[in-house]
Amino acid sequence: MGPKRTRTVPYSYNPDLPENWTSAQLKDSLKSRGIAFPGNARRSVLIRLHTDNVASARSHNATDQLNSDAPQSHNTLNQNRNGGDRQNNTLVDIVSKLTSTVQSLQQNVINLTSKVNSMTQGAGLQTSANASSTAQSQISRPLSQESSSATTSSSTQDSFTLDTAFARISEAAAGSAEQMAEPRRTRYGFAAESLPLVETISPQIRSQITADEEIPVPCTRSRSDSNALPSSFRVAKELKDQLQYLWDSSLCSSTKRTYSSALQCFLSFVCMSGIVFHSTCLPSVNESLLVYFVTHCKSVLKLKYDTIKLYLAGIRYYYIRSGYGDILNGCDQLHYVLRGVKRSQNNVINDKRLPITPNILKQLWQVLDMGAFSPFVDLMLKCMFSCAYFGFLRCGEITCQKANSEHFLQIIDVSFGIDFYVLKLRSSKTDPFSRGVNITIYENEVFKPVHTMRLYLQARKALPCNPQSPLFIDDEFNHLPMLRDTFIQQLRSLLMRIGLNDTNYAGHSFRIGAATAAAAAGIEDHVIKDLGRWSSDCYVRYIRTDSEAIKRAQRRLCHFESGK
Repeated sequence: MGPKRTRTVPYSYNPDLPENWTSAQLKDSLKSRGIAFPGNARRSVLIRLHTDNVASARSHNATDQLNSDAPQSHNTLNQNRNGGDRQNNTLVDIVSKLTSTVQSLQQNVINLTSKVNSMTQGAGLQTSANASSTAQSQISRPLSQESSSATTSSSTQDSFTLDTAFARISEAAAGSAEQMAEPRRTRYGFAAESLPLVETISPQIRSQITADEEIPVPCTRSRSDSNALPSSFRVAKELKDQLQYLWDSSLCSSTKRTYSSALQCFLSFVCMSGIVFHSTCLPSVNESLLVYFVTHCKSVLKLKYDTIKLYLAGIRYYYIRSGYGDILNGCDQLHYVLRGVKRSQNNVINDKRLPITPNILKQLWQVLDMGAFSPFVDLMLKCMFSCAYFGFLRCGEITCQKANSEHFLQIIDVSFGIDFYVLKLRSSKTDPFSRGVNITIYENEVFKPVHTMRLYLQARKALPCNPQSPLFIDDEFNHLPMLRDTFIQQLRSLLMRIGLNDTNYAGHSFRIGAATAAAAAGIEDHVIKDLGRWSSDCYVRYIRTDSEAIKRAQRRLCHFESGK
């Protein structure tokens, strides 16, 4: 190690500086000023509190001084003419210096303008130079009138001028001697041959510049520019409200609730990841963030593959609605990660819902005929069971999720024919735009669904109602629409009475049973699709094949003979 350096300039100790005080002195000073501080505060904290207080006190005093001097402005001007006080002289000196600085800057502008005029050619450029000199004279006239008593200070001219700048440009264009001798200038500036020999533009544009032709203007715009409205565009409040209504009407209520839950889940994940974004805007998204969100849903939230895909669809909807476009477009990594989720969870469809077959339906009829609930409720359940079975109805099409729901079957939705009745469904899963679907149910000798509906409507109209009242209600005392939970609870209660395991049956069991019975009866596939309002072959999933059908099929295989 070398010799220790010695400081030639000694430290100057100032006992008035707070940095040189002890902690006790700092605390006493803060207490005298009425400043609160923690009892275990460090010395550096005490110094900062003391310094901030002193600075704020000085700024406050300066503000008070300015406020106290403001009402005396007119008097000080008069006192200046008669030999005013010292502060007024200081203000006058500041104004004089500022005026002289402005005039010097104006002189520099005039000098630069004259040099530009000397280099430019043409009457148009000369006219603009005269206009600029006229504007400069108009600007300097009021300043000279207001500050006639001020002294003008000459500013030092810089050696860098426009002449030297253009000269350096021509010298920097290292090319050939011919280029230096004959510089070419167009209305766009110097020719390309006068510039450094670096290929920064295409040959086509270079030839257009040197030939003094028009340069093509690019017209391609980005997606954000093409979707953006001009700043002068004004939208009426009624139009905004209508647009909001159209966005809300694009999805059904259940889908909107699911998408809203998906967005809240995604925003919570973004906040937990430490990403900061404004509360009124959606955070920026890339594929990596979506991949980690899917991993979070699978490993932390324990969501299934179908639920994760539904959440991604909800996030995509809100980003499209906000104008960000389709965030899932081109996400190849996300596609393979979702495949990994599907394979790791072994997503096998295992529908445990059993069908309500015609035999089970007959047993339910017998229990209701003997009296399971009140006479009105028993008749209503028989009518609902026959509608759900012969109409291939979903549970949500004849019941409501909530008591205050606006979508329910009304009395006016039933119309009779000779041997049939038509039930109009106002909304259904396959009718997202609520155009309405007519379900025709014909009379038969076994369950007599048309006769049962006539008897029920007579009992229903005997109660206080109107044509817009709910068709199926809770009971004769509560006229609210039949709830899904109430319907399933009553169905399972009847299934327990006939000795079946009620946990294997649900509201969809009528639709499953009708599809199974139709397939067992040998009804054509296209007829089954029409009865159940299926647009694809997904109706096959509703068909339950019992062990007897498998047994008969295997026996028929034994008697098969080839034609060869």
